[in-house]
Amino acid sequence: GSLTPVPTKPVSDTMISLLNGVTAESLGVSPADVPRHAGKHTVFFQHILECPSLSLCIFLIPRGSCIPLHDHPHMSVFGRLLFGKMQVRSYDIDNVASSDVQNAMYYGQPVRATRATSGVLGPDPATYQLTPSFGNLHELTAIEDCSFFDVIFPPYGAEGRDC
Repeated sequence: GSLTPVPTKPVSDTMISLLNGVTAESLGVSPADVPRHAGKHTVFFQHILECPSLSLCIFLIPRGSCIPLHDHPHMSVFGRLLFGKMQVRSYDIDNVASSDVQNAMYYGQPVRATRATSGVLGPDPATYQLTPSFGNLHELTAIEDCSFFDVIFPPYGAEGRDC
């Protein structure tokens, strides 16, 4: 299959501009939803839309919980932290095919990567982007109960992709 190209700057700028207008209220989520849906240490994930070209989803993460180190093979993600605070550690994978990275991570083998970013998003809403070559290998830890909205393309179901 074909690989998805990195979004052009005009596409990235448009997506970021659109996401900057997304609020927790517009998506019908609030901090009160985190303990109700996610429980004490469970990440809650809800698909909003999945079609052949993209996937829209919301995550609720309780304070202290983590989405472990993972990648989005041959995918781009535009996201918006809706509320709360989360620690983000992301890495750029050094010259390795994404399928090789997935196999290595699955079997506990080392993967060579360079730290792209490390920091805290929140408590104010924040928009972010990762591409197949920038920040695609990442880990998220909730410092406070938090929620984020992701636009992922292409979706996981396309061409056998898996996180």
